Amino acid sequence: MDTISQNPVPVEFPRSTASARIDDKGRIKLSAEYLHYFEALPEQDVYVTSLDRSIAEIFPIAKWRLMEEFFEANEGNPEIFLAGKNAARLGAMAKVDGQGRVNIHADLRRTLNLDGQELHIEPYRRSRIQILPKAAFDATEEQLTKADPAVLNESMRKAGLPK
Repeated sequence: MDTISQNPVPVEFPRSTASARIDDKGRIKLSAEYLHYFEALPEQDVYVTSLDRSIAEIFPIAKWRLMEEFFEANEGNPEIFLAGKNAARLGAMAKVDGQGRVNIHADLRRTLNLDGQELHIEPYRRSRIQILPKAAFDATEEQLTKADPAVLNESMRKAGLPK
């Protein structure tokens, strides 16, 4: 469980997925489950960026600080260096407002072509929220539909799937 230690009532990281669009003011609206999570955080700031220029991500600021430490510790790795540069050039601080809206920086929207299309929002590794453009969502969806259920189940069993 990814909980917030300063909050007396544990709040878990959201698990739901949803469709969304960027509004005319450059904001995306998150579901009530995400809004509840962000309202419970001790810091209301988020960092919205892309590491790979294909998927946008919303990081709670505490999680983003961990990413900054990761980039610093791995600055000698050329791919991680590029991911850090992407994040810095496309990212911006934001807040989740009382209606669950988050501003998406214009450079990030333009680079990932986020405006005017259906987007897919999903939690990722209990640390951030991914905003997938249609192309990225469709590529993953294709992999999911082509996957052999028997192979998936056997792999999970071998890896120690909880009973």
